[in-house]
Amino acid sequence: MRVDLVHGVEICPSANFGSDIFGHVEVSRETISPWCWWIAVNMMYSDYYGVASHFGVATPEFFAELAKAFLLDEDGPGPKPKMSAYYCGIVKGKD
Repeated sequence: MRVDLVHGVEICPSANFGSDIFGHVEVSRETISPWCWWIAVNMMYSDYYGVASHFGVATPEFFAELAKAFLLDEDGPGPKPKMSAYYCGIVKGKD
């Protein structure tokens, strides 16, 4: 398994998601880079597992679909700019 470092954080498939989850949704690696994808999938899992579990939909495919919807939001700027804005605005807490 390949592990990338982004801002000193390991970005890789987690224990909850196999590396094949990328292929379960109709997204190409040219559309969403692997580092951007894994950040979003793990972010969705971390933020929404409790709700998904409550409704019985806490599957890898569910979190992959949430990540896809987040990154490919038609009102958004695209996967990398959206993840960058999220990182700067939410994670680092900058305006």
